Amino acid sequence: MTPEGWEHLSVEEALVATARIGWKGLSKSDFTTIGPYLITGMHFSNEGTVNWNECFRIPQWRYDESPEVIVRANDVLLTKDGTIGKVAYVTTMPGPAALNSHLYLLRPRDGSLTPRFLYYVLQSSSFRQFVGLNATGSTITGLPWKTFRKFTIEVPPLAEQRKIAAILSSVDDAIESTQAVIDQLSVVKKAMMAELLTRGLPGRHTEFKQTEIGEVPEDWEVVLTGDVLAKLHVGLRFEKRTVSEHGTIPVLDQSQTGLLGFHNDKAGIGASVLEPVVTFANHTCAVRWMDQPFSVIQNVFPLRGSRGVTTRFLYYLLQTRLTPSGYKGHWPELVESHSVVPSMDEQSAITGLLDSIEVRIASEVLVSRALSATKSALMSVLLSGELRVTPNGPAP
Repeated sequence: MTPEGWEHLSVEEALVATARIGWKGLSKSDFTTIGPYLITGMHFSNEGTVNWNECFRIPQWRYDESPEVIVRANDVLLTKDGTIGKVAYVTTMPGPAALNSHLYLLRPRDGSLTPRFLYYVLQSSSFRQFVGLNATGSTITGLPWKTFRKFTIEVPPLAEQRKIAAILSSVDDAIESTQAVIDQLSVVKKAMMAELLTRGLPGRHTEFKQTEIGEVPEDWEVVLTGDVLAKLHVGLRFEKRTVSEHGTIPVLDQSQTGLLGFHNDKAGIGASVLEPVVTFANHTCAVRWMDQPFSVIQNVFPLRGSRGVTTRFLYYLLQTRLTPSGYKGHWPELVESHSVVPSMDEQSAITGLLDSIEVRIASEVLVSRALSATKSALMSVLLSGELRVTPNGPAP
């Protein structure tokens, strides 16, 4: 049921949607270091903005030949091919910009819909469900106009739209601020690891020696990384089709989140607080700490410290050994790299210092997740009209 005073409009009725008409021969050889920006879906940030510093640049004549995808401030962008349904809102622009052929450029057809409200509608669970049910294609999925135009939007009066958008924007601002803290703490952690894992505890060492990895304290050993780790038996490996959204045993993958899903069978690796495990992702080099039973997919290796290296010290060592270089197996490179082995008491002191920054990062991550959950709950009730707001009234 449409809430009182709201309209029920299809995308075709509410929006003007345009997209690049083919590539017109555009190739990587056309990319430049200056000139107008070319936005693709991979240039959308997690916060729903455009990462301008990562965008491609194109010659002016390439920009001029496709006026249908010239971007303006307050435009809403939506991926329509490949990873469909990603959305970005253009706030400010550092210069002229256009889109590649995998994006929709969306603008309200008339004054009945605000761009910021539209941006949140396209983030809603109802739109995600629509995309999931209607995406086409067997290898590369797509959201063609003939399908997208049928999606319906519940449209409140303009003043109510602005109030809803303002409420959700305030939560987004809090999420963005929290992420900025996480990013800064991560920089601090990286700097601390670089110093502590090469120079040792501040003021502890006065004599140093040259080694395969540079100057390190005289009393430290430098060994092959493969000599100070033990690779554990994995048990049954899982894949996407064999996991569920919920369950008792997490299944780790190589993604940014590290979590593929869950299952309810016997865990492949029996980690615990007393016997924790470190995992290394062969292709992405992601390193994770596990102190509960879990399973893995192929190319995620469970490890423990060995031969005078604690598992916690190994956890930090592995984060400094490699930088991913393309989608390839990095395990051979890891085991042939060199690592330091301080005394056990110095390992404990170093990990204690690094743990203190990890605790702060984990605390901020929990805040971010709570804010994201709050946003999802608010979107559900605000965009459906279940919770009504008055333009000049307080936020819920």
